[in-house]
Amino acid sequence: MRRLISVVIVTLSIWGGGDASAQEARCDDAVVPEAKRDAEELTLLGVACFREKDYGRALGFYRSAFAASSSKEALLEGAIGRTMDELGLWSTARSYYRRYLRHEKSDSDGRRKIAERLKDLEREIDDRGAKITLRGDPTKTYVYMQLEDGHRESLGATPMSFVVAPGDYTLVFEKRGYYTRIQRVAVRDGQKTTISARLVSTDSTFDANALELQRTGVMTMGVSVPIIAAGVGLALWGQQDLNEARDLGQGQLNDRFEQRRVDLISSGNITQRVGLVTVVVGTATLFTGAGIALVGFNANKDDEADATLRVGPGSASVHIKF
Repeated sequence: MRRLISVVIVTLSIWGGGDASAQEARCDDAVVPEAKRDAEELTLLGVACFREKDYGRALGFYRSAFAASSSKEALLEGAIGRTMDELGLWSTARSYYRRYLRHEKSDSDGRRKIAERLKDLEREIDDRGAKITLRGDPTKTYVYMQLEDGHRESLGATPMSFVVAPGDYTLVFEKRGYYTRIQRVAVRDGQKTTISARLVSTDSTFDANALELQRTGVMTMGVSVPIIAAGVGLALWGQQDLNEARDLGQGQLNDRFEQRRVDLISSGNITQRVGLVTVVVGTATLFTGAGIALVGFNANKDDEADATLRVGPGSASVHIKF
């Protein structure tokens, strides 16, 4: 009798039937799947959540019901597959549909409907399915699908491939002894995507800001290049004025040309000095960027790595400690 109630309720739920009357069960946020041990009660809670389109919690209740069921109801495999289908996890849904059809031998209406849905799903996978391939460093990194309601569905360990419905997904990469990494991915119809996730060991002294330091250092070095180039250009410009003034001074000059020569000498000296100062600033910026980048690259070796810029009246230097 209990099995019949579960079969009727789950069948009505996953295929859009009317209300079944065991039905006082509600998708209550205060109830967690782990707190219940009765398979039928867990199933009813899963049905209630499915009807409310709370697929993450429905999945949790269905899984707990399956684990608590001594007979391992095949229909619960169909219910899990149907929920996976709604979540867009198409290849996983297909696997559960196949398991259900393999285990459920009766010629029931529910079995026929799941067989029909499996055929439709296989066509959708061929026509629109997006394939995601995951690789982890280290290997055997565990991956979860993070749902909007906070539920995390285990996908297994890397490397792996699976097919999903087109859409946006959040993947969580975890391995004991490593920091968790979260990766968001958007896929379109028929798209193939490969994600390689490298995790950082918790035993490493690697500073979380090391990568940012590296980027800042490289950007600073990049900024220094046009500064140095501008300084060199100014210095050459000033030298041109001085060369012109020297050429004018080789002949007999009237007052107008003499004034021109004086102006060239003055502007040439000023431009050259500005150019040389600009070159010094650019060079100091270059060394500063190099120092910051080195600190970032060596942060995983010594968390006291440091770089100090020292500027004197006639010199500029960067002192690096790592």
